Amino acid sequence: MNLLYVCKSLPHRFQGGIQSHVWKLSEWMIRRGHNITILTAGSLRRGERRYELEGRQVVELPYLPGRKLPFVSLWGEEWAFNRAADKWLLRYAADFDIVHAQGRSGFLFAGKQGETPLITTIHGLVSVENAQSGRTGAASNWATRQHEIWATMFEKNAMHNSNHIIAVSEPLLEHMKNLVPTIENKTAIIPNGIDIPQNTENTEGSVEDAKQLLFVGRLDPIKGIFPLIEAMKRVNSDVHLVMVGEGPSRGELEKRIAENGLQHRVALVGAQSAAQVQGWMSASLALVLPSFYESLPMVIMEANSCGKPVIASDTGGIPTLVQHGKNGWLVPVNQPSILARAIDELFDNPKRARLMGETGRQIMHDNFSWAHVAHLTDEIYQTARSQQLAFQ
Repeated sequence: MNLLYVCKSLPHRFQGGIQSHVWKLSEWMIRRGHNITILTAGSLRRGERRYELEGRQVVELPYLPGRKLPFVSLWGEEWAFNRAADKWLLRYAADFDIVHAQGRSGFLFAGKQGETPLITTIHGLVSVENAQSGRTGAASNWATRQHEIWATMFEKNAMHNSNHIIAVSEPLLEHMKNLVPTIENKTAIIPNGIDIPQNTENTEGSVEDAKQLLFVGRLDPIKGIFPLIEAMKRVNSDVHLVMVGEGPSRGELEKRIAENGLQHRVALVGAQSAAQVQGWMSASLALVLPSFYESLPMVIMEANSCGKPVIASDTGGIPTLVQHGKNGWLVPVNQPSILARAIDELFDNPKRARLMGETGRQIMHDNFSWAHVAHLTDEIYQTARSQQLAFQ
């Protein structure tokens, strides 16, 4: 089949979970014999560009970069790309057997797809993310409220009008049904996928000697970065934290680190390539992800697949991945003292940490490998295509 993915950015520009998901899913669909085109954002100055990249046809659309507009940057960026994508899809969607929209990319097109089946993967809901992170009511600003109103409207539109919907976790599906109760008969739960490395040996020394804890994610309050700094004040002084990522809260985070005298124990290393993240993962005892909310975080899957245990918040889709005491620890959201105790317990028992990591690797292999996820997704494509042919 000729498959079209709609994703605003690609992982060689932005190392996010959705971007990496689309890139790997398209790789596995190529292996399964499909032809892949990805519709993504480009430069307003250069205009529309088409080229091949690692077996995929890529179409870059010119659009107004709304992130640079004052007061409306949150929703202006999504609106501008989706407006450009909608115009392109109205013209070219019929050239494809399936259009697969990812995240909030392509939401304006739902209901206009005609005979071409539209599949939408929901990776998260703005209203849920804002509520879990405390960005609601008086705690939110005008731009955040406007973005939630706009995004929720089009999330509902996509769920109403897509031919099939994929949710990445059971908890997320429950939130989706709260918004649109009628979607259950056309929704499947398919988790994000993960590559399982053949070799997980630590090239930096034995894991029993490691005193390094790793965080990978956007530097944003929703990721629990400030409770993590509070926890680091309490943990044993020989534990060091490496934080990989960039985001709007980097300045405030640097300030908190300095105020608490943690400059020598907490390192902000910025955005890193996939290979560099793999290196940090290899050199660390465990991953920590104290988010206020996550749907199904790929970084947990990556850590477990590398044989590393995880300390993560008991929220959203995280319990789908982390079985408390087996492949990691689950801790309450925004409880630095409990988070600190979990970190100390893991570092005080490195052999158990290694066993938990090995268990996590097996869990990932059995339930979240890309071969499994690609098979489930391809079944959705085949069903949608068969239904479309039956109506012709």
